[in-house]
Amino acid sequence: MGKRGGAGTEYKDKPPEQKKDGTVVKSYQRMPTQILNEWCQGQKRPKPEFRGVRSYDRSLCRFKVVLPDAKDGTYSGSHVVDMKDVEGGCATSAPEGVLALASPSLLAQAWTLWPHRSRARAGQRWTAPYAMVILDGPETLTSEDQHSCEENVLAFFKHVWLSGAQAEICLQREAHLAWLKRGFTSLPPNFAGLDPGGEDASRPWFVFWIAHAMEVLGDFDDHWAPKVASFLSHCQDPTGGFAGGPSQLPHLAPTYAAVSALMVAGTEEAYQVVDRAAMYDFLMRMKSPEGGFKMHDEGETDMRGCYCAIAVASMLHILTDELMEGIPEYICRCQTWEGGIAGEEGLEAHGGYSYCGLATLCIAGKADALDLHGFLKWAVHKQMTHEGGFQGRANKLVDSCYSFWQGAIFPLLHEAFRQGGSEKVPLPKDHCWFAPEPLQMYLLLACQHPAGGLRDKPNKSADFYHTCYALSGMAVSQYDVSNHTPLLGDLGNLLERTDARSDQRKKNQAP
Repeated sequence: MGKRGGAGTEYKDKPPEQKKDGTVVKSYQRMPTQILNEWCQGQKRPKPEFRGVRSYDRSLCRFKVVLPDAKDGTYSGSHVVDMKDVEGGCATSAPEGVLALASPSLLAQAWTLWPHRSRARAGQRWTAPYAMVILDGPETLTSEDQHSCEENVLAFFKHVWLSGAQAEICLQREAHLAWLKRGFTSLPPNFAGLDPGGEDASRPWFVFWIAHAMEVLGDFDDHWAPKVASFLSHCQDPTGGFAGGPSQLPHLAPTYAAVSALMVAGTEEAYQVVDRAAMYDFLMRMKSPEGGFKMHDEGETDMRGCYCAIAVASMLHILTDELMEGIPEYICRCQTWEGGIAGEEGLEAHGGYSYCGLATLCIAGKADALDLHGFLKWAVHKQMTHEGGFQGRANKLVDSCYSFWQGAIFPLLHEAFRQGGSEKVPLPKDHCWFAPEPLQMYLLLACQHPAGGLRDKPNKSADFYHTCYALSGMAVSQYDVSNHTPLLGDLGNLLERTDARSDQRKKNQAP
C-alpha cells in the first residue's frame, strides 16, 4: 500500500528490480542509503552525505552519514529523528540517543546523533549532526554470535562504568593462585575430555600452563620446582624428546611444554633433566623435507613444529644452522596475502601460527625474511573494537588466549623493525601499535571466573590453557617499549614481566 511522503508525493511499492549482476531486489530489500534518502526527502531535509570511513571489520562496509538538519543548517540538540516513518524500519529512542534501522535483508545501525564541530559554508556558520551507519549483509550464525558476544562483554563494562564500580577492575590474584595450586595436585574431572586421549596425553602442557601462570602471578617458588622436575623426567623418551605422559611416544608439542616448564622451575635439578644429545637427535629426526618440522614420527608438518623445535633448541643452547636450514623459506611460503602466517601453505592467516612463525624467525634473527609491513597491517586489525581483546582470524569471536598469541606479536614486530632499520614504518616510542588498556579491561572484567582462573569469554568456564595465555598477554600489555607501564587499575593488577629480556636471563642460567 502506498505511503504519503513529503510535498504530497505518494510512494508506491515498486516491482522487483533486476540488477546488472542478475540479482533480483524486491521493494522491501532496498539499500539503507536509499531508505535514508527517501526519509530525508519526506522530512524536507537536505540529502544525506555519505562518507566512507575505515571499518573495524573488513567484512563490513562502514559509512559516516552527515544529516544536515533544518534548511538553515542549524541543529537542535533536542530534536530526535523518528525512524518509524521509514518503510520497513524501526527505531529506538534510548537515553543515549541511539538509532537503529533494521531492514529484512540488510542491517544499518546508526549511532548517536550529536552536533558536529561548527564550520563555515558560504559565509555562514552551521553545525551538522552525523551518525555512523554500518551496512552489513543478511544475518548469519557468525554475525549473530558476534552480536551476542559483544552484548555479553559490554554488559560487564556497563556494570562497572555506569554504576561507578571501578573498584571491581581488580585482578583476583589469590583466587587464581588457589585454583592453580589445586590443579597442580589434582585436575578437575571436566578436564578428562580435553583430547581423545584424555588429560594423560597432555600432562606436560598442564604442568607448563599452571607453572607459567603462577610465575606470571609472582608465586611460583621452590616448593613446586622439584615436583615439576621429577614428574617431567618420567615423560622423557630415551630416544629424545618428551611425550604427553610416561611411556608414550615423543611429540614436539609436549616437548616444548616440558622444556618451558623446566625453565620456569629454574633449578639445577630441572636443567639436568633434559638429555641434550638425545634431544638434538630427536629434533633432527623431526625435520621435514618440506622445510618445517613434523610434530612426531609420521606426523603432520605445520607452523607449530617450527616454533616448538626452534624454541626448544634455543632454550637448551643447541640451536645450529643445521636445524635452521630451510626454515625461513618455509615460513615465508606460509605467509598469506592477508599478511599473517597460516599453519600450512594455502590456508588462512591465524593468530597462533602467526606468532609461532614470527617468533621462530626472531629467535634466529631472520624476521626480515617476512613481509613485515603486511604482517603489521594484518595484526592491527585483530584487536576487537567493542570488546578490546583479540580475535584469532577474520570473522572469529574474541578469545582471551589471543591476548598473548596476537598481543605478543607487536613487541616482536617492533624489535624486528628496529633491528632492520626500516625507514618506512616510524617506530612509536611509547606503544606497539595496539591498545593495552582495552585489552586489560576485557581480561579483568569479562574473563575472570569468580571461582578462580580465566576463561575464553563470558559464559564460559575457566581452564588452565586460557588462564596461562590470558595472564601472559596481560603481562605483555603492561610493559611497553619505553619501559612505561600502561596499567589499568591499581598496582595490585601488575604482573611479572615475561618477555625476551626476562626469558634471556633464565636461558643464561641454564648450563
